Amino acid sequence: LYLQALYRVSAADFEGAASYAERAAAVDPKRPEVYSVLAHAYRRTNRTQEAIAALAGLDPLTRSDFPPILLAHAEMLFSEGDLEGGKAVVAEYQADFPEHRIVRDYFQGRIALLENRPDEAVKILQIVYRDQPAFTPAHYFLGLAYLAAGQRDAARETFDLYLRQHPEDQMARAVMAQEFGRFQDLQTLIEVA
Repeated sequence: LYLQALYRVSAADFEGAASYAERAAAVDPKRPEVYSVLAHAYRRTNRTQEAIAALAGLDPLTRSDFPPILLAHAEMLFSEGDLEGGKAVVAEYQADFPEHRIVRDYFQGRIALLENRPDEAVKILQIVYRDQPAFTPAHYFLGLAYLAAGQRDAARETFDLYLRQHPEDQMARAVMAQEFGRFQDLQTLIEVA
């Protein structure tokens, strides 16, 4: 069932993926990767609250066995405007994985940005991006932090580079269009990359 759910995700059949993942979770409720697929499928079908509930309802030991569960849960809570809930999940992550400095610092930057402290967010996210340039969320949110801090040139440069590396990211393309009045087509971004 889990493999079928993964296959459905790869085929962009998120309703089917959710159905298979739900059944897989019923058969083996202690398998965290099933919940990761389930939450992803729920989000892609605009059922974010169900995704949050599925991750929140997991046994704490199961959650701590699979760090991506906690990361996804915190991100969903933040994107839904639940800052305190997101902070609680971040604290859970930090307690379970104190050695993960990059993720800890990334979330400190995200929280600073959400709490309207953009200059602090920029400083933190610059360090995270410098130390781990492949950590995509830090790169994206660094661009947003630059915007919030009024550093438009740095934001434009950050998003230009980000989109060369991730030309498929519709949210980043929308930010570029809204903030800088330009929207590069996907083919141009791919050719530049």
